Formats: sequence, structure tokens, C-alpha cells
Amino acid sequence: MAQEQECYTCRYYWRSTDDVDGPKKGVGECHRFAPRADAAASESCYCMTNWPRVHSDDGCGDWVSSYID
Repeated sequence: MAQEQECYTCRYYWRSTDDVDGPKKGVGECHRFAPRADAAASESCYCMTNWPRVHSDDGCGDWVSSYID
């Protein structure tokens, strides 16, 4: 059976909210690459970095199954 290639089933998806109905409804962070600098915070001397925010039903070409064979 093929697995849906959505962020929710990806190895790099980290769920960051629990205030949703069901496991496939939420917002998380993509940890595929290093966090990126926040452009809005770059004006100050203190630059924040953030992981890209994604919805659990989003997807991309870098999807990797979260299940280990």
C-alpha cells in the first residue's frame, strides 16, 4: 500500500501544535534543512532563525517516509 506523500507522514515533519482535531490537521515545522534567518527580525542586531512552517497535509519533492523498514 502506497503511503500518502504529505508532511504528516514525512520523516522531517515536526508537529508543533496540539490544538487540532485529529493527527492530520495541524501546523508543524519542516526540519529537512537548517533553519533560515527571519527576514523581519534581521533589522535588529539579534537575528532569529526559524524552521519553515508547514501544514500537515502539505507536501514537497523532498518527502521521505517516516516509517523505518
